[in-house]
This record gives sequence, C-alpha cells and structure tokens, in this order.
Amino acid sequence: MPRAQSPTREQGLQQVLTQIRVLLRAKQNTSNVWNYGEAFVEITPDENTYQISDASFGTPLVVTALPQNPNQVARIVPFYCPQNLVYSYGWPQNAGAWLGQNWDGNNANALRCAIFWQNNLPYIRFEPTPVLSPAVYKVDFLASANHIGQLALTATPLVDQDIDLVEIRAAKGLLALAQWESPSTKEGRQINAERRKDLFVTLGGDEQLTVEQFLIGNRITTGGNRITNRWSSCTE
Repeated sequence: MPRAQSPTREQGLQQVLTQIRVLLRAKQNTSNVWNYGEAFVEITPDENTYQISDASFGTPLVVTALPQNPNQVARIVPFYCPQNLVYSYGWPQNAGAWLGQNWDGNNANALRCAIFWQNNLPYIRFEPTPVLSPAVYKVDFLASANHIGQLALTATPLVDQDIDLVEIRAAKGLLALAQWESPSTKEGRQINAERRKDLFVTLGGDEQLTVEQFLIGNRITTGGNRITNRWSSCTE
C-alpha cells in the first residue's frame, strides 16, 4: 500500500470522476442508447425558446408532442440545427394561433424545432411560436457526463461491468503521485520509481484487456437506429 496521503483521497476521487466522465462520453458517442434520458418542456404562450433544464442532457434523439390524455397521439416534431429552422418553412410567426389544436385535441402544435447550445446551456426553439396552453414536449436524448460532479458519493453512474476500467485507469493516473517510501532519500525515490514502473506495466496489460471488452460491448446495438437520422436535418 502507498504511504498515507500519497495520493490523497481528494486526488483519488478526482481521478475516479475523470475516468467516469471519459467512459460516459465514449458511450454517448456510440449513438447507442446506453445512457438514455428524457426531458420535458412545458409551454408558456408567446415564448418560442426554452432552456432544457436536465443537467445530463447530451445528444438529442427525438422530440415528441406529449399526449395530455389517452385519446391523444404522440407526434414526432422534426428538429433542425438553428440555421435551418426556417429553411423551406413558409409559415407566419403567428401561425400557432390560427392552426389551433391538432386533430386529436393536443395543444402542442409545433411544426418543427431547433436544439442548440448557448453559454454552455441547451435550448430548444419552436416554430411557429407556441400560443396554446397547456402543452408539453418530450425530448429524448443520450445523456452526457456533465452531471457527474453533482452526484452523491453513493450514486452508480456506470454499470458494474465498466467499473473495472475506471479503477484501472484511475490507479494508472495516480501512479505519479504514489509513494511507498519517503522521497527525502535517494533510496526512497529509487524504490518509488521502480514500483511505479512495475505497476504501470501491470495496469497497462489489464487496461488493454478491459478496454477491448468495453469497446466490444458498446458496439452491440439494441435495435433500429433510424430516428437518429433526424439530426441530419442540420445539413438540409
């Protein structure tokens, strides 16, 4: 075991959080729904832009008009990058008022929307400007790693099978801070250096095997992925 405070608990916790964020970002970038989340946007009449308040919001998947009763239908609202929100659109700003409710009585009558980030916060903007209320939209997304620093110490942001990789990488990242003997002597510094080298080789081999399994697991899909093509609207 390393000497006390070499590394400190705070340094160990910081390294663990860093490695968890790295793995969660890797999962998000696969476009598979390993970290799936939902956010809800309640409409205020005559306001077209809303902040998505979920701290874990990452990659948007689909926006739907949320049914308010069992007789209403969940309807997909196409979303675009902001520069294409009004491309080939052609409706006036007050169209939300005279379009009225959908055929099923739902007030959520947006024809399209844009999702974007501003000042490091996610927003959604609807066209036409919403007028009818109550109305709620649901945004399905792949979770980011932004919320990790806000979790309780008892939280489990990763599944058990991925924890090994976090522990191995955290230990590897802390090697430079680890000390077994006092660094005040030449002999102590030499012993510390030799142990770091030995552990670096051992941990490197373990990491290679664990990363391989992590990547294989993330390539396994759970079904059709067509809805993510909605993001291609950015290039239309």
